[in-house]
Amino acid sequence: MRIAVNCRLLLKDRMEGIAVFTWEICRRMAINHPEDDFFFFFDRTPAPEFTSLQNITSVVLAPQARHPLLWKTWFELSIPRALKKYKIDVFFSPEFYLSKSAKIPTVIVTHDLGFLHYPETYKSSHVDYFKSEVPLFLEKANHIIAVSSFTKNEIIHAYDLAVDNITVVGNACRDSFKVLDEASKDDIRKKVTNGHPYMLYLGSVHPRKNLARLVKAFTIFKKETNNPHKLILYGRWAFKNEELKTLIDASPFKTDILLSGDDAIAVEHIVGAATCLVYPSLYEGFGIPIIEAMACGVPVIASDRGAMKEVGGDAACYVDPKNVDSIALALKDVCLETTVDRKKLIENVRRYSWDESAEKVYGVLNNSIVLH
Repeated sequence: MRIAVNCRLLLKDRMEGIAVFTWEICRRMAINHPEDDFFFFFDRTPAPEFTSLQNITSVVLAPQARHPLLWKTWFELSIPRALKKYKIDVFFSPEFYLSKSAKIPTVIVTHDLGFLHYPETYKSSHVDYFKSEVPLFLEKANHIIAVSSFTKNEIIHAYDLAVDNITVVGNACRDSFKVLDEASKDDIRKKVTNGHPYMLYLGSVHPRKNLARLVKAFTIFKKETNNPHKLILYGRWAFKNEELKTLIDASPFKTDILLSGDDAIAVEHIVGAATCLVYPSLYEGFGIPIIEAMACGVPVIASDRGAMKEVGGDAACYVDPKNVDSIALALKDVCLETTVDRKKLIENVRRYSWDESAEKVYGVLNNSIVLH
């Protein structure tokens, strides 16, 4: 097969959820199927590590597609030309954008439908684009991959699509996330908090992640326990964070709330040394940080919304994300607990495998060609 992949989100210094899915799935397909040719379509010059395999050809297509007007140009003009030029058999887009002009089988991945439920947490220009174009993308796709059963059901109910045209292919945990020994944890804590224990949020920072309520809950935790824990918000600051910034600045525990990113310390290290991961998002189609923390033997406090209960199983502590007191109580229960059932955490992580997910995607791509 000659497989083209939309790799525009593969940015070395910004490997968030969709980018992680893209890389972990596609590199495995390329490794496991050397008989096939993979064409990675980028909208800027990629980092060398993304194109190092012999059967991967890097193709940079203009323009850099970071706005609805540029998305349309990239997907409707640049992509069809490249598909024809390189005689592609199937186009794989690990996000829900595709080329409506493409004449070949196309498979897309839907990670969530957050723009339908929380449009206020997106840029208005993006919401308008998603609402008008996503139904057309889903209708055009030869097959749809959803990252969770929750997301699959969301697609079916929102757009009245056939069940047999959607396959669930989950995320998994990157190999670098492992349980750390106590000496390593101490070293990391010395670097990031001067030796203090800390609770951690991991992910991009914007209103849907519900971090304003987390800061309020942390303030309650500190007032009621006088505990030395810090709160680290680790990730890229995205948009609409004015309320969060104001809350942090006004907090009597402002100096205990730390902002960090992978320019300071590797993500697997900061996760591995945390007392717990707090993931209070209002809505997620999966929630990769949940299983990454569990792989490190780190307890997880997660929202009871979206796909998070599906992903965390019975190994996480769940909260009502809109109830600050619920989050604060969980912080006390988990952070002050002296024992951790790491076996339970690791068992939950084993439900997910990048290798199995990659083979599922490959099977869908192959079948899309056969049925076309």
